[in-house]
Amino acid sequence: MRFRVLGPLTVTSPGGTDVTPRGRRSLDLTAVLVQRRREAVSAPTLLDLVWPDHPVALEPAVVHTAVARLRRSWGPDAIESTPLGYRLAPPVSVDEDTFADLVQRARDDAEARSALTSYDDAMALWRHGVPYGGVTDEVVAADRHRLSRQRDDARQALAAALLATGTASDTERALAEARTLLADDPLREQAHELMIAACARLGRQAEALAAYDSLRHTLREELGIDPGPTAVELHARVLAQDPGLLRPSGAPTSATPRRALPPVPLTGLVGREVELDELRLAVRARRMVTLCGPGGVGKTRLVVELLHSQPADADLGYLDLGGLEVADPADLADAIARTLGVGPRRDAAVGDLAAAIGDRSALLVVDEAERQVAVCRAVLSPLLHGCPRLHVLVASREPLDLTGEQQIALRPLAVPPAGATAEAVRASPAVRLLLARLRDRAGTWVDDDEATRRLGAVARKVDGLPLALELLARAAGATPLADLADAAAHPLSLAGEPDRPERQRTLGDTVAYSLASLPAPHREVLESLGVFAGPFEVAAACAVSGHGDVRSLLHELARRSLVDIVRDQRGLRMRLLTPMRELALDALRARGSLADRRARHRRWYAARWRDAPRSDALLLDVRDHYADYVLALRTALDDRDAGVLADLAVALARVWAFADQPAHARRWLGRVLDSGLLGEIGTARVRVMRAVVLLYRDADAARADLDAAASVLEAADDAPWLVTVHSNRALQRLDRGAAAEAQEFARAAVALAERCAESRLPDSLGLLALTQSVSAPAQAAATIDRAWSLACASGSTATLEAVANNLFYAHMQLGHTEQARQLLAETAARARAHQPPPFLVLDRAWSALYDGRPDEAARGFGALVAGAGDDAADTLAAEIYLGLGRALLEVGHPAGSSLVAGAAQLLERLGSSLLPWQLPADLAGDLAGDQAGDLAATSPESTPELGARLAAVARAAVPPPVASGRVTGSDHGHAGGG
Repeated sequence: MRFRVLGPLTVTSPGGTDVTPRGRRSLDLTAVLVQRRREAVSAPTLLDLVWPDHPVALEPAVVHTAVARLRRSWGPDAIESTPLGYRLAPPVSVDEDTFADLVQRARDDAEARSALTSYDDAMALWRHGVPYGGVTDEVVAADRHRLSRQRDDARQALAAALLATGTASDTERALAEARTLLADDPLREQAHELMIAACARLGRQAEALAAYDSLRHTLREELGIDPGPTAVELHARVLAQDPGLLRPSGAPTSATPRRALPPVPLTGLVGREVELDELRLAVRARRMVTLCGPGGVGKTRLVVELLHSQPADADLGYLDLGGLEVADPADLADAIARTLGVGPRRDAAVGDLAAAIGDRSALLVVDEAERQVAVCRAVLSPLLHGCPRLHVLVASREPLDLTGEQQIALRPLAVPPAGATAEAVRASPAVRLLLARLRDRAGTWVDDDEATRRLGAVARKVDGLPLALELLARAAGATPLADLADAAAHPLSLAGEPDRPERQRTLGDTVAYSLASLPAPHREVLESLGVFAGPFEVAAACAVSGHGDVRSLLHELARRSLVDIVRDQRGLRMRLLTPMRELALDALRARGSLADRRARHRRWYAARWRDAPRSDALLLDVRDHYADYVLALRTALDDRDAGVLADLAVALARVWAFADQPAHARRWLGRVLDSGLLGEIGTARVRVMRAVVLLYRDADAARADLDAAASVLEAADDAPWLVTVHSNRALQRLDRGAAAEAQEFARAAVALAERCAESRLPDSLGLLALTQSVSAPAQAAATIDRAWSLACASGSTATLEAVANNLFYAHMQLGHTEQARQLLAETAARARAHQPPPFLVLDRAWSALYDGRPDEAARGFGALVAGAGDDAADTLAAEIYLGLGRALLEVGHPAGSSLVAGAAQLLERLGSSLLPWQLPADLAGDLAGDQAGDLAATSPESTPELGARLAAVARAAVPPPVASGRVTGSDHGHAGGG
């Protein structure tokens, strides 16, 4: 059967007949079966998904009748019945899969014309309309968003590839593709950049400049931000007519005293030096500048610093609307007249005020303008037109949108990333401010490295918001760190000094002040966003809010600086700063809406990768939204939401397996399994994922999980998950020295992988090659070649790296050290990840050792020791200690023999064995003969104690870097410790 979902949902029989269902329920049922084509779906689950809002209780017989109706149209064998429910009978062809394969092929293709052909073929699969057209939105909302995003990403990549060829015809096509993108998503900044570059390359400078102006206007109008650095640089190059773009690749005039300026700040400006310079340049060059930003970000402080840095004879005026009653334009005109010293003009028109100011060269600063945006527009616009030398600087939480207005977005202070060095933490603007204010409060503050790193964590908790940092320092008291950590967890209650403005007495006051004039629909959407733990896309906000006009309301909230804009490699996303999020959650609790919004939140994230295998896109998405996936899992457990629990647990577990985070997996997957909420198949899959992560850490428990899950999955004939089961059984047998048995399990995995709709073959063949290198070396070479060829053709970086890991161990076992080195080099060249996964760090360390570079090898092994954490006494740790010991022996370090002997002893206690090339027999014999140092001879009482002592020796011998990885597993199995 062929299913087309990239447009209206259609179904075609093997003979080419259109057999698309006509009724809405039948279309919804078809969509669910296609979405979950890799598993059997029970009748109760189908009932919940396809008939969720039926006014009366329905029996599963309704599902049986609907399935029977589809079978009559498609043929009796089109839908299989299994003990666990219904599923589409293979082979199942879905245009979504073909599209993904073509796009990945294009991205990996080094030949430009061939890549363009793949892109064109991929885009040709899309038909008019939304993905899954005709299906009820609630059934496919997450898939629609995901597929539409993938289509637009592919179109953008196609436009970039066309532009890179340099031909006029391709550049015209690139321009057309960019325009299509912008028609669908005017906020896609990269599409604007492509349009600018294409126009410039075609010699249309005016159009290129107009494209930049359109981008700037759109971002300011919708989000209140300026274009990013790439677009700004392109604009400058167009203005300079850069040939590279054509190739691919005064004194006051009035004697009346002006109104007094605000007092000079009593503390120094910290962390805003760059922003102050930018603001100085802006008010010199432009006549109307608006400094925008959320409450508490430091707008007032910055404009006050600017005022007091002006020359002594500068004509200045400062007007704080936060403390004035301004009901109409006449009120504001009167206040400006008094500020600039042109006399009281309560009954005069704004035009008369402009005439009174005349051609004075003055700088007028209007603070807290967001309360009177309409009044400010009505007064400032004619003043700017009538006073040619008047410059105006406005501080506001939203722009005024006047002609010629330059908008500058003031963001929170930059915070240090998790894992940064103490020096980097101290240098970050947020921590610099926090430290300065702490020293003001307590001169005896000691900022040692550990305390400094904890300050970095505190700054991250409040998103670097300057007011929050100032108030935290005041809350520190006599025991700063303890008080700071507690206070940062409840930021709305932070209180300031009595002499602060009323709106800044507490952080809660500042946030509440921001919301005081917000219309009800805006407030409702903003409150719904409180359930997100990190950045989110517009589609996610729409799904969680349930409001009919979320997109336009979000844009308005961003303009008012109530929603923060995040610009990164994933494009433009949004988030709430921590204080605003806390206030939004409090409001949801008060209205009794928190449970509903959290349910919507977790259903959105559960649906994103339901039943999907490990992929680059899955790993990237879960990492990007990790805090929200974990939050969704936590609320699912708290609210006992069985419908999403397995989906969330499996998606997170794939990241925990690939990034080697056993502690997270052990805790969360244990809670999921102990909840008693999962069905039989969900329990089996979660147990498999727990076994994958803990394979080398708790071998007995992992084996029990695999055995228990296998019986359920075999009954369901769930081939994809059985591949994972048998792969990890093979690894476990190999770890125990049972190479022949391991090879049989690996062969079973390969046989099952060949049945799967998606390709699981590269991983399985890589594992088979590894087992063959030990038990059937004559067969290994052919398997290695086939596995590597399929891995390279898969288009998946995750698959490439996992297969390379197993093949590296196989090459080393066969004595092919040069092939092993070349394999790692080719993997690095093909993989687009900036940082290799920890298991490849381990491979490179072994390769360096065998290439005669023991110093480099020691550094690699040492980096992995640093990430061991509590797992200091498992098989993987023993492998690292052994490799490090061998490297240290090569350079004559005295700790080398102790580490090698201790690692051998640890492996013996664990019942594990490495591959022969890792611990040659002659080396093991020498160590056994001379006891190899004090560490091994002392024989600690427990295995954990032995591991801890080995870790201590390793860290002393090779001081670890601050941030490092740890050797990891994957849900398809990998070599690990052999």
